[in-house]
Amino acid sequence: MMILKLAPLPMDIVKLGVDGVNKIWRDAKLRAVGLKRAKTLVNRSEHSIGSQEAPEAARVELQILLSDYEMYNHRMDDLMQTIEEKPNEIPYIDKLLEIKGIGMITICGFIAEVGDIRRFDNPKQLQKLAGYAIVSNDSGKHNGKSHISYRGKKRLRYVLYEAAISLIGKNAEFKEIHHYYRT
Repeated sequence: MMILKLAPLPMDIVKLGVDGVNKIWRDAKLRAVGLKRAKTLVNRSEHSIGSQEAPEAARVELQILLSDYEMYNHRMDDLMQTIEEKPNEIPYIDKLLEIKGIGMITICGFIAEVGDIRRFDNPKQLQKLAGYAIVSNDSGKHNGKSHISYRGKKRLRYVLYEAAISLIGKNAEFKEIHHYYRT
């Protein structure tokens, strides 16, 4: 992003040269960049097949796109701050946060899809809302395989799936349960 702000086009990067690109990165105290990456960037810029027509218009358009990107990035940060503050108003949020491997974004997605969890009398109702209710494929003498119904909220299934993957990776108890059922 720093290079794009100062040298938006490949011809500008070539004018900066390896030392110019490396100086920008050193001044910003970036890690994992140096002369080797600067050489690669300048080399690729020299062999670029981009349009050579109307470079001033292209520079202006890239500057506009970069400012839009920064604006949306700032909005996203503000939104994430709001998302992290709002759930603290929910009385049972601390119980959900105690689960190791479940983060605030997962909890927000769950609450957005489910609403107040206290309105459910038993877990089967929540299971049905997500479309995870087991249905059998039976008719007369035919006994088919059982599968989930998929008749619930697709986004809730997605949030629960992502939460399960996170729990398996970060929570030892859930990892053991997963291993037990897999083997």
